[in-house]
Amino acid sequence: MDVWTYFEQKLREFEDYSLAPDREPDDMFVETAGSEGKRGRVFGNLFLTEGVYLRISEVVVVRGNRIHREEYAYFLVVDGYEAWGWERDLSHDPAVHRHATAAHTRVAARPIPFKKVVDLAWEEVSRRASNV
Repeated sequence: MDVWTYFEQKLREFEDYSLAPDREPDDMFVETAGSEGKRGRVFGNLFLTEGVYLRISEVVVVRGNRIHREEYAYFLVVDGYEAWGWERDLSHDPAVHRHATAAHTRVAARPIPFKKVVDLAWEEVSRRASNV
């Protein structure tokens, strides 16, 4: 396992979940210089619909033959405003937390898989569509 294998998996996930990246893979996936494929970063916006996207950032490291997300940030942006977000940021207290509103108030949370964040984002899109 190396970060490039992980990056390829992420691209398949984006496609499987009907997420449209706002940039080319070479601009979204970066191996940390000198890491020999063991550290990297994922960042960009993934559009669900026009005006609704997930802003994502991950710092990943290979441990054995698995990827560990040392840090991540996933924020749902609707019409230019953050609806909610989930983060693992070791410089924050608590390090793993969510943002239930755009006020950026941190609420302690358990680590969340990326796929769960995408499911929640699509639920929000569906909820908003049914309220129109």
